[in-house]
Amino acid sequence: MSTKALSVDQALSRGRSLRKKGEIEEARRLYEAVLERFPNNRRAAEELARLHAVAPSGGGAAQERQIEKLKALYAEGRHDAALEFGRTLLALHPDDPTLHNVIGAIHSARGHYYEAAQSYKRAIELKPDYAHAHNNLGTALKELGQKQGAVVSYLLALRHHPDYAEAYNNLGVVLADSEEYEMAIRNYRKAIELKPGYATAYNNLGTALRDFGRHDAAFESYGKALEADPDLASAHDNRGTLNRQLGRKREAMADYETALRIKPDFAGAHLNLSGIKRFKSDDPAIARMEKLSVVTSGPGEKLLYDFALGKAYDDIGEKEKAFDHYREGNRLRKEELGYKIERDEAMFAAIRKMYGSAAPAPSSASEESGTLQPIFILGMPRSGTTLTEQILASHSKVYGAGELPFMGRIVTPIVEKAIASGDYSIGTEIRDRIRATYLSSLAELELPGTVFTDKMPLNFRFVGFILDAFPEAKIVHLKRDPIAVCWSNFVRYFPAKGLGYANDLTDLGLYYRLYTDLMAFWHARYPGRIYDLQYERLTEHQEEETRKLLAYCGLPWEDRCLAFHEAERAVLTASNDQVRRKIYKGSSQAWRRYEDYLGPLFAALKAS
Repeated sequence: MSTKALSVDQALSRGRSLRKKGEIEEARRLYEAVLERFPNNRRAAEELARLHAVAPSGGGAAQERQIEKLKALYAEGRHDAALEFGRTLLALHPDDPTLHNVIGAIHSARGHYYEAAQSYKRAIELKPDYAHAHNNLGTALKELGQKQGAVVSYLLALRHHPDYAEAYNNLGVVLADSEEYEMAIRNYRKAIELKPGYATAYNNLGTALRDFGRHDAAFESYGKALEADPDLASAHDNRGTLNRQLGRKREAMADYETALRIKPDFAGAHLNLSGIKRFKSDDPAIARMEKLSVVTSGPGEKLLYDFALGKAYDDIGEKEKAFDHYREGNRLRKEELGYKIERDEAMFAAIRKMYGSAAPAPSSASEESGTLQPIFILGMPRSGTTLTEQILASHSKVYGAGELPFMGRIVTPIVEKAIASGDYSIGTEIRDRIRATYLSSLAELELPGTVFTDKMPLNFRFVGFILDAFPEAKIVHLKRDPIAVCWSNFVRYFPAKGLGYANDLTDLGLYYRLYTDLMAFWHARYPGRIYDLQYERLTEHQEEETRKLLAYCGLPWEDRCLAFHEAERAVLTASNDQVRRKIYKGSSQAWRRYEDYLGPLFAALKAS
């Protein structure tokens, strides 16, 4: 087909295709032919001008100008145009590492992290000491969930550029995400040392310190972040969360509202604020969030709006809208996490196999532990573990250490190795390693006393490992109405990635059955070693149940344990507001308003 036989639209489309393939001269002849026939055709003129802009230049200053133009398009947020222009440049300069790096950044901005990683890798192939590309590759790998690969990339960036503050900061982010808080803190501080006034690093440092329990230092770090950049919305939001954890609701609300004044589309701040305010039907924030949830940049942000809107509509009694948003938010979260119940089923089955035969004799208390007396508070999340810890931590002899990640971090790889190898035997070496590693991790916290609580709920999976490694430990198991527990899990957004079962009603029911079956197994395996505490009885008979709890833990009675809501300590879980109030007796009935929507949950709980 001749050029004249093509329509204008066909000619322009073919020209663009030729340009993307790098056949610049052919594309130019095509556009010139269109202009010969239609001299005033604006689209053909624009395409021809674009070709002149990217014509082969032999490198040097002209090529640099082309890449600067590409960077400008990227900086302006014109990512589609930037990507198209970048591909045209790439056809002309396929071996330019800077070009591959910039195209990687464009892919990242579009949320296409796999494609971004491929571009960064190509840049590194062309220039192995390209520190910026190593750093960018680390960030893309982190977004893809490849944490180890991200760490390696950041370390390579620092090998080639030892004073790269941004790489230290990014390395800290990955370490903090893996709950390696002490190492993360060191990297953030190194970034700040190299780049004084680095607001983002101060903000990240504050969050790592907060999560590591160093609240005064966290406040100071957030203050320095905001001193360096008063408009850093994430620092206001993070400080709000710390205020909330410390029971300072008014200050927390002020921080969240400031974050939203600076960045009105800050989905995380909308969610955080929704958790501590009571919405009214005429609240304009509801309409704003509805609008933002439609135009948001991606599913990761939309799901935050869905959870916030679910809470808002629940507050004003519009249960159908509330449930629709909760269901959609959970659907997106499950998709984001890629959760499959089969993984948990395999883990639970492996744990039972490991303890189905003779286990090693329990460890005897050693000098290594000194006089430490651990109290493990466990059960399903939202079953009352936070309330129980708050009661115990109100005692003068008890330090509430919160949800310590240590046991899961130690035992999970052991179970995964057993699944991979098919060898489910456990011996004294595993028992002793668990004890030594846990105590070593605990030493980093510098506990102020000897009796402490570890209230990581999902430690219920590891009761056998705990009791064998720590025969002196107390196990407090919280039990609560199953529908109440599952509903409370379903309506809350959990930032942690290990609770994917909570994002689907069927998964919730099946997981709850896994939990009850495993707890029955532990009771049979360790009779008399586990103390069951019924949440509903605790709320209805507070003093009686508190006295029995303290007696089991070997603690003398103190009246202050009844005034747990007055304790001044940080509470890092979703229950941080509830434990600031006196015991509320009706929370286990909240699900009844949504009973008509919970058929899949009922069916899963009854499944044989």
